[in-house]
Amino acid sequence: MPGKTHFKRFRPATCAALGLAALAAACAPVEDTASSQLAAGEEGGRECFYPRNVTGFRNAPEGPDGSSRIYVDVRASDTFLFELFSPCRELTFARSIAFDTISGVGRVCSGLEVDLLVPDPNLGTQRCQVKMIRKLEPGEEGARAGAK
Repeated sequence: MPGKTHFKRFRPATCAALGLAALAAACAPVEDTASSQLAAGEEGGRECFYPRNVTGFRNAPEGPDGSSRIYVDVRASDTFLFELFSPCRELTFARSIAFDTISGVGRVCSGLEVDLLVPDPNLGTQRCQVKMIRKLEPGEEGARAGAK
């Protein structure tokens, strides 16, 4: 009949089988190669990493102009040197840091604008502008042992 909608009824066993198939597909592991590797080359040859892959950070010697610098360890063996435009007062004592990728790409890359967010117990979060990000080569000062 025109204007009448017909619904097909499924048997309970059919519904259960479809439900289990959907559940199995939703729980299946998916390979996430982007998060398991550095995203080098995806930004036109820039060295990049995802903030979720950061495993730690530590102080680095001051820059030639007195600016703050830190080493950021990524995954098992990569280290990046961050140099800031000026001293970042609380960075030496920080127990955590965060990244604000101003461009909104979700990755931290050399050559893209990034701010370092450092907790300050007196003023809240301190925003420190990053001047330079560079991936360290194996054997270079600050690079972790076993770097590839």
